[in-house]
Amino acid sequence: MLQKFCAKTNNANINTEFIQKVGSLGSIICNLAKEWNADLIIMGLQGLFGITKLLIGSMSNHVLHYASYSVYTIYLVITVKSGK
Repeated sequence: MLQKFCAKTNNANINTEFIQKVGSLGSIICNLAKEWNADLIIMGLQGLFGITKLLIGSMSNHVLHYASYSVYTIYLVITVKSGK
């Protein structure tokens, strides 16, 4: 799916690149930003709180604290619809 979006944007003369890596996502994002000499990292926040955030961790929190570049976060509101 992401590869299709990447191809569409490239066809519209917007330079994009699809990369798939294994590891700690926060560290990967920080390293890619450094490699690309990024001006800005834009990320979504899913709103994990309390024990869930403690157990799972927060990728955006890692990037906010360890990235050498500016980070812009967008809070994502996720609603779950019941099957009724």
